[in-house]
Amino acid sequence: LRVLELGAGARGAPGLAAAAAGAAAVVLTDLPDPPEVLRALRLAAGRSGGGPTAGRCEVTALPLPWGDPPPEAATAPDVVLGADVLYDSALFDDILATVSFCLSPKPATARFVTAYQHRAAHFALGLAMERWGLEVERTKEVPAAA
Repeated sequence: LRVLELGAGARGAPGLAAAAAGAAAVVLTDLPDPPEVLRALRLAAGRSGGGPTAGRCEVTALPLPWGDPPPEAATAPDVVLGADVLYDSALFDDILATVSFCLSPKPATARFVTAYQHRAAHFALGLAMERWGLEVERTKEVPAAA
């Protein structure tokens, strides 16, 4: 299983969890600026080799601005992870364009896995997903905390 994490931040926890769970290759990505975030992400990737059940997982960290086509190493993943990437409706098209670019080599089998907290102003998410040819499959809805 090849995994790509978008917006991994300085830790890349979801991607590193995928490595520990047995992924064959994981690419952690975030913006190139500020450079300290990517530097920390590369450190985290370098310390990871997957987990005891994973054998040796190749984990790399790369810059990937949303809206840009991905670098070669980030293309054709089986799974794209995006933890807390759908927080700003102004970024929906950029993030979904990147997701679409990444999934396009495997449109029938690759998946984008994310969590989304509904916000009143975010009605545009469904429209943006349609625009980029992405479909939604809800797996579980968790009520908001009071």
